[in-house]
Amino acid sequence: MRVRRVVALSLCVTMVFAFLSACGASTIVTDLNTPLGQTPRIQHDKPNTLVKKGDAVRFGGHDWLVLEVSDGKALVISEAILAERSFHTDISSVTWETSELRQWLNGPFYDATFTQGEKEQVAKVTVKASNNPWHGTDGGNDTSDNVFLLSVEELVNFFGDGSELDTIDVDGYIDDQFNEARVAVNEETGTPSWWWLRSPAGESIHAARVSSAGDILLYTIGGEINANEGGVRPALWLDLE
Repeated sequence: MRVRRVVALSLCVTMVFAFLSACGASTIVTDLNTPLGQTPRIQHDKPNTLVKKGDAVRFGGHDWLVLEVSDGKALVISEAILAERSFHTDISSVTWETSELRQWLNGPFYDATFTQGEKEQVAKVTVKASNNPWHGTDGGNDTSDNVFLLSVEELVNFFGDGSELDTIDVDGYIDDQFNEARVAVNEETGTPSWWWLRSPAGESIHAARVSSAGDILLYTIGGEINANEGGVRPALWLDLE
């Protein structure tokens, strides 16, 4: 009888998971601080209203972390670094609006990564530009994007508690207890690497970035924009309805 009960229970669980997967349900929850590879994933065709902050969803062939759910949409960022590219090939005064990286994310990357059906789930949103609050570097104009990078302000709110913006080190970086949560690995190599933010650094020829150790670099050490080894963690808003 015990064996029969175990078999019956196993069959029931399998049927439930098959049903949820068929419905496109997000059934596995992961904390943002959970190291990659330690949380099982269930692949589904479309994230739906069951998705909540902290979930991991499979979309466009990649794993994404849900940072926020609002008004039937989910803000997600790739768990891993999906590419290594420069922010802009020429060292010149550049903002997110005028950067080649923005053009690539909303052009070749967007077209190659998502099917037509998946593109219909990606919301085009207004991406707010902001100046560097410590050095006054011009952040350019707001943009309308399908795919974008996180700003410094968004990063510390989703991978921190927001207070870091008031306690920035005089040398222009944030090094705190949330570093580990901000570490990202290259999807292909599995090794940690630094990655771009869309915010300007101390000068317009530099962009803010997150180091391979997870601290946030905000001044000229933020990286010259033509550094072609810069990691890219795309972010986007998914329509859940």
